[in-house]
Amino acid sequence: MSSTTSYAGPLINDQSSQFIFNLDNDILFGTDSEYTAGTHLIWTEHKMDFNEWLFNPFFKPLRSNLSPKTDQIDQFMLATEIFTLRVDNGSQVKPLANTGWSYVNFRHVEAYQGQQLGMELNLGWIGPGSGGEEIQNGVHKLIGNKNEDGWNHQYPDQPTINFHVSLQNDIDALTRNGFKSFYTISSQLGTLSTNVGGGLGASYADNCAPNFFDNQLNTIKFNKGWGWFVYSTVNIDYEIYNRLTDGRLLTDDKPIVNRRHFWPLFDVGIGFTYNQFSLNYSTKSTPQYYDDQPEKRFRYSSLNFHWGF
Repeated sequence: MSSTTSYAGPLINDQSSQFIFNLDNDILFGTDSEYTAGTHLIWTEHKMDFNEWLFNPFFKPLRSNLSPKTDQIDQFMLATEIFTLRVDNGSQVKPLANTGWSYVNFRHVEAYQGQQLGMELNLGWIGPGSGGEEIQNGVHKLIGNKNEDGWNHQYPDQPTINFHVSLQNDIDALTRNGFKSFYTISSQLGTLSTNVGGGLGASYADNCAPNFFDNQLNTIKFNKGWGWFVYSTVNIDYEIYNRLTDGRLLTDDKPIVNRRHFWPLFDVGIGFTYNQFSLNYSTKSTPQYYDDQPEKRFRYSSLNFHWGF
């Protein structure tokens, strides 16, 4: 088996599309706490006309400052994420606030020689209209769990909009013979979350090439036959604003908890590929995000399937 170049090379196979199904859940580490579940369906093409129209005005003035372009992808995502915030008052754990967040995402990523620049726009909805309660109750009924408390403490219905930019650079001295390493800087502005951040990542791949967006596994460049990869990333955000804890912007809403401003996220994963199919498992971990959070360390798992066409 041979290794392929991850970050300076193709993001997906030539003249192909890629479908990604992602499922997040904390079931292996204690169910229904903080970020309890998420589902993301992502369609990837080399070019989508709407994404080109949306992002080209932002990319055009930046390209002259980057190395020569080697590839690009456009992505469209449908997603729902469910949050069940709780507090430990010393004698018992009580529900604090529950919500679902359903959204569509438009993303454009360009690869250069040793660099990668990506931008995305999220348009979504939180509150009862997001369908979070119905989704969680339906899943719990299917697997025989009781319904989670706290849905009578939902956030009011409201739209969300977020714009996110992430720049990734290879660490040349640590990128060779299947080993890849990189650092990222990123920024997000919006009504759900506003933050700036940075991170480090490393991977080893054999007969395939995983690609990352904002320190999270994104697409895979496949080769024929079997392949495998492992990776680890760490990302630290400075959270300026977060709707789930800080109240709505430009209103009299008060913060519901005292939260941390610096938020690290650790991710370790392994994946296997065969021709143009991949199965990947990873586990993510972060320290407490707010005061009286029941977990001293919060963890959840991610399962990803990639299909190339």
